[in-house]
Amino acid sequence: MRRCRTVRLHRFWPVILSGLLVQAVPCAGQEAIKDRLQGIYNQTMASMRTAKTRADIERIVSETDMLVTTHIGEDGHVSTMARAQTVRELEGVFAQPKRETWNVKVIWASRDHDRAIAVGWVYTKSDTAHAKGEDAKSSGHPVVFGTIIRDNWVLTKDGWRRSSREKISPDRVLIGVGEDTILPQ
Repeated sequence: MRRCRTVRLHRFWPVILSGLLVQAVPCAGQEAIKDRLQGIYNQTMASMRTAKTRADIERIVSETDMLVTTHIGEDGHVSTMARAQTVRELEGVFAQPKRETWNVKVIWASRDHDRAIAVGWVYTKSDTAHAKGEDAKSSGHPVVFGTIIRDNWVLTKDGWRRSSREKISPDRVLIGVGEDTILPQ
């Protein structure tokens, strides 16, 4: 009787192994889209650091966003923004003499045919934050400041374009002195 049970279990190993392999295939594909979207974010951030003119900003936005993108704030407010509006907003940022260097770190991505979703950290390092109770005249401490976002992407004839951005959490100190923190890595 014991031999029969072993034989029956032995018959199911191919089924179990094939089930595990089928589960592993989508994961491998998800890593590919995660890497691809991380590359787009890296290229976009690098281009933004070197942009000097309105034409540079327009090129960056046209290479990243759809003609109209949807923005969802952490409060749930939904707005749509045309590329021209995005360019105008970014011009204000680029006009600042000392602009912050922002980074994006994709922590999860998923693809379904011509659509993809990316969840990631958007953050910057700053040295102007003050710990609780610290005098505002002091030089401050280095901190990492940012938020978590979810972007929806669409594969077009020109490549991947962002169709919407949802801000999952408000901007806040992620790593700092004397603060509860979450590390964006």
